[in-house]
Amino acid sequence: MRKLCLIVTILLIILLGWAILGFFSPRKYEIVPDVKTPPKMAESVVLKQTDPLSDWIDKLATYESCPPEGILDTNGRRSYGPFCYQLDTFVWFIKYFRKEGVDLAPNSEDVELTNLVADPQIQKRLTRLVFKWIPNALEHWYTSIVVRRGLGMPPLD
Repeated sequence: MRKLCLIVTILLIILLGWAILGFFSPRKYEIVPDVKTPPKMAESVVLKQTDPLSDWIDKLATYESCPPEGILDTNGRRSYGPFCYQLDTFVWFIKYFRKEGVDLAPNSEDVELTNLVADPQIQKRLTRLVFKWIPNALEHWYTSIVVRRGLGMPPLD
């Protein structure tokens, strides 16, 4: 009987901890303020070989560099691919730009977007769009840009 009470108590503590973590965890999709989309957004996704932003993004990929199968991040979620996107962030950005007329995955439905999270070409094009059109996007790569690795700010001229 004592053993059963102990097991039930441990299970209740685990369940309570899981419920508390779920309640205090960040939202499933991040809230990014509305950004007025200029008509030339589609042109900005084109990757150029000698563009300073492309060079900077390539360097960011070497600083981040998560495996395609993902790695557990400090927030308990998995990060995937060269730019270490987490599923929610990746899907949110893809849907945001799709809504704005730039579809980086034209042959994929919304439910299939999670399958593309580790695709390096999609991630690179998406990251370029994010830095060009969403001002507060730097927070997603804050450690590489500012804190430990000191990559510095992207050349957005």
